[in-house]
Amino acid sequence: MAKRPGLGLRLRFALFFGALAVGGTALVCLGLWLGHSRSGGAAEGYLIAALVAGFGLAGLAAWIGFLFDENVAKPILSLSAELVTRAKSNVATDVDAGSARHLDELADAAQTVHTAITEARASLEQALAEKTAQIARDKALLEALLRELADGVVVVSSDGRILLYNRAAAISLGSLGLDRPLSRYLRTDPVMAAIDRLTAHGRVGGSATFLTSPTSGNQIFTGTVSAVEFEGERIGHVLHFRDMTEDLRVHGDLERLLTRTIEGARRPISAIGAVLDTLEVAQDLPPEDRARFEASLREERDRLADVLAKSAAEEAAINAMHWPIRVLDVQQIFDALYQQFQANVAIQPTDAVARCDGFAVTEILARILRELSERAECRGLTLSAEEGAGEVRLLLGWRGDTLPLSDLESWLSDPVAVAYGDYTGREALAAHRSDIWVEPAESGARIVLPLRAAAAMEDRRAAEPLGFYDFDLPSHAAPNLGAYPLADLAYTVFDTETTGLNTDRDAVVQIAGVRIVGNRLRREETFDQLVNPGRAIPLATTKIHGIDDAMVADAPLFIDVAGAFLDFAEESVLIAHHAAFDMAFLNRTAQQAGLPLTIPVLCTALLSSRLFPHSGDHTLDGLAARCGIDIESDLRHTALGDSIATAEVFLKLIPLLEAAGVKTLDDALSWQSGDG
Repeated sequence: MAKRPGLGLRLRFALFFGALAVGGTALVCLGLWLGHSRSGGAAEGYLIAALVAGFGLAGLAAWIGFLFDENVAKPILSLSAELVTRAKSNVATDVDAGSARHLDELADAAQTVHTAITEARASLEQALAEKTAQIARDKALLEALLRELADGVVVVSSDGRILLYNRAAAISLGSLGLDRPLSRYLRTDPVMAAIDRLTAHGRVGGSATFLTSPTSGNQIFTGTVSAVEFEGERIGHVLHFRDMTEDLRVHGDLERLLTRTIEGARRPISAIGAVLDTLEVAQDLPPEDRARFEASLREERDRLADVLAKSAAEEAAINAMHWPIRVLDVQQIFDALYQQFQANVAIQPTDAVARCDGFAVTEILARILRELSERAECRGLTLSAEEGAGEVRLLLGWRGDTLPLSDLESWLSDPVAVAYGDYTGREALAAHRSDIWVEPAESGARIVLPLRAAAAMEDRRAAEPLGFYDFDLPSHAAPNLGAYPLADLAYTVFDTETTGLNTDRDAVVQIAGVRIVGNRLRREETFDQLVNPGRAIPLATTKIHGIDDAMVADAPLFIDVAGAFLDFAEESVLIAHHAAFDMAFLNRTAQQAGLPLTIPVLCTALLSSRLFPHSGDHTLDGLAARCGIDIESDLRHTALGDSIATAEVFLKLIPLLEAAGVKTLDDALSWQSGDG
């Protein structure tokens, strides 16, 4: 509800006490005039008495008014703001009644109202939680399904903005973000052509294929796109794609190998044919000539055998790196086996990463574990991994007698799984260019299965999205953001750490940001970069933010970082606490780099001063406390930590701004400048 126009509470009280002073002075003057008119005497005495009484009454009224303002008016406004904050925003902390110590009953009533609001909100949240339990279950299933899909999946809105993506898509395309245009990551012309084919043929429920590449990089993607329709309206598209770069490389390598093999075999085959023809025609060759021809025949045979052997080895090397061989955390194999043999095998966690067909290796080890767990002489089964010399050795050990190699070979002769047809365990190991054997161990024996090692997968883990979809993102045209409601916009909340507080002389040492999309903080979509300021960082400043010269010695300059940050903030509204300070550095650097900077900016400090005019504390800590937000001490005065805290504060301010009549971005920009 918007504020009612008219005089404020404190001004009304001030006018009330002013009126008391004026009225009292007028009554004193009237009494003195009546006394003079009846009793006579010198008029100067009465005038002096009137002035003294008037000034005395004015001073007394001002003093009492000041006390009333400090102990009644301000506390009432403070309690009012506390209640509005809790009514409009989800703040659970108790009402601060310290400033209303002389208004005990009113402070208690405010706390009672707050308690009732909190209990009502908790009851509503409980009811909603019960009603959405099935939705949460479906969401978990969707997350698990999309997370483990090997192919990339992206869902886009009708205007090409990302509504959903899975881990494989993030790995292939980079740091995807909700509400960002897909064209930022993928060349969409082939996709649009495929969509046009769908539209032209009127294929409801069908799909069209496309071949494209990312906007940066040399990969080649192939996939399908299908339309999503609701009540006869096309509301988006689903893209399903996979990286064909490796497949095409392997295909090219095999084509080149085939060509080299044919060319390499042509000469010895021709020579062998010529020698055989000569020997067949010339039956009466002298023995020495026949011996020479036979030696030539053997030489060409050996040359042909060498060509075929080299080709076979190269073919094996090519296919050993191809599907279904892929980079895999060995722990995933161990986790799958643990689900089947929890009580029968002790599994040691591992960070090893291998190139393998994870399903086939899991099935081979599962078959061996089933056989060993049924043998009384094989006790204390253990499973571990050992890294070294470019390989990862899977070790399945036990206490007791060793295992006959014939038993192991018998198990490997069986098919790996029904889905693999007649493909046996031994054939799977051959595809891995590996073997398996039994060897003695300290207290028994163990089976060793070596696999090709692979590089660590931290980059793949980091790419896994934490919140990877939002089907309720509002539809808006990015170039014209001003008319849209605050809750519908995308924001980039950012902060800088600097060498000091002088915007003309000091420089940035760190910049960080976090996105708000769909009225939700997206902690997984962050920007965090140390910056070399090109000058020494004062020790006093280092004590505040913890960044010293050694930490930024190899960091890029701000002029090189600013462009990447502006790309991160593209098509969003910038937000900062005391934004003028941070924007001074960003504006100056953007101007030096020739980067356009037309992004609208909101300042939480200015918004706080308009929302809480009676409060003298508009610091980030004070505003966070007012909104019931705890800032972790180890994150305070770090660019990313302060960005996250500011983002949480801003989300609390949105409903308060709406209650004050500030509903759109244009409203907020005008209001924070004092025009609203």
